[in-house]
Amino acid sequence: MKSFIGLRILLVFLMFFASTCILTAQEWEALGAKSDAEADANADVNKCCWFGSGFVFHFIAVGVAIATTPSPDPSRFIGKSPEYVRAYANAYKSKAKNIRLTSAFAGCASLVALVGCVMISIAASDASENACDLGCSPYPTCTLGDEESCGGCGTSESGGCGSDGCNSGGGK
Repeated sequence: MKSFIGLRILLVFLMFFASTCILTAQEWEALGAKSDAEADANADVNKCCWFGSGFVFHFIAVGVAIATTPSPDPSRFIGKSPEYVRAYANAYKSKAKNIRLTSAFAGCASLVALVGCVMISIAASDASENACDLGCSPYPTCTLGDEESCGGCGTSESGGCGSDGCNSGGGK
């Protein structure tokens, strides 16, 4: 009798957990629709176009990517159930919008990075041109005999610049 009660408890336990783990046909169809929609969105959205738009039009392209919602091709729904169509359309719109936004933002960020690199390069070239004025350039472009510009290179003002600039003048 004890084994019979234990078997009943085990069966009830298995039935309860098995019913929560089994997917219905509608859930399987929705999962299939979602994977189909994401694959189609990856194929349909032109990532290069959205990247270029973000690069050229900056935050306008990002705003358009946020504000607009793409729609899937209705011919994909022929012969499909309403549950499949609903699941497919929701997943397609979400994935395509995400791809558009990510690509446009990447283009915008690339432009910002490019402008930043150009500005750093310009600042670095200006700094190297002005380094002799500060007396810190390892390759001075100062005029020979110009004691003021050689003062920071380790020479005394009375020693002046040597034949090859600040590096060979009189020492401190």
